[in-house]
Amino acid sequence: MPPTKKEEIERLNPKLVARRVMALLPRTGARNSYVQTTIQALHNHSNELLLKPDLDAGHVHFTVNVSYSQLAAYCGCDFETAKWRCKQLRDKWGLLTWTTNNNPKKGNDFIVDYQSDSGNRLPESGSEYEASTKLGPAYAEPNSGNRLGGTQVIEPSDSGNRVADSGNRLPPLSLNCLSTTVESVLATSKEPAIASLKEQDTSQQQEQDARREANESDLVPLDDYLLPPPVDPTDQSPIPPPPSAWEIAKQESDAEQRRELAAQHRWEDDKPTSRCRRCPATLGGYCNGTDPQECPGATITIG
Repeated sequence: MPPTKKEEIERLNPKLVARRVMALLPRTGARNSYVQTTIQALHNHSNELLLKPDLDAGHVHFTVNVSYSQLAAYCGCDFETAKWRCKQLRDKWGLLTWTTNNNPKKGNDFIVDYQSDSGNRLPESGSEYEASTKLGPAYAEPNSGNRLGGTQVIEPSDSGNRVADSGNRLPPLSLNCLSTTVESVLATSKEPAIASLKEQDTSQQQEQDARREANESDLVPLDDYLLPPPVDPTDQSPIPPPPSAWEIAKQESDAEQRRELAAQHRWEDDKPTSRCRRCPATLGGYCNGTDPQECPGATITIG
């Protein structure tokens, strides 16, 4: 019996497969970028080959045995985060399922399976794909309420992405007229605005000058502080003479006598409100001369 020929499988470049697996994922946005990272981690741990007909049809299906710790090490996160991401891919996005392995030495059996719509698939031919890798695939957007008739098509070109809008182009003459009209309108609208700004600046400057003059009028020159106080000619009260030497000596002796009397008491502390422990006298009374009396406890002698 002649040997049967096995059907040859068209092998794709692994880099091309990885790019198409990412391109067929739903557009999740920047906040859910973990979806692409987790699918990429699962695909890199898988040993299955993805067939070209499946990728051309927008269908991704592969199995992989991997643990949460391996996914966490690949994604740069912790164990709980990797587990949470897998639950989100299953419950929220519907991209995979898995079977938990009871053996702690083995990982879980994941099945990644999702179907992409035609709008997210890459071109099938090689030339179109090469062009799309340079500038991105061409796409068309439906009409919206903010645009006139026509469809906006973004096409790849050598100078960059060019926007061609059928029915929305204006001739160069109309564009020049429009720009001239806009410039004239802006010029006429700027004049009153500039005039109002100048008036505001002038009024603010006048207010600042008036405020400065008022403040300067309230200031008293330094020479006025150095001059002696003015004498009121209507005041007939005599000027008291300075104390004599006898009066100064009398004040000093009285103060010394008060200090000697204060030394006879037993004060609570050094504060003026301090009271004697043996009589109702206060330290402040001896200091100002209102309570100059001897302490009765100081005169008691024990025989």
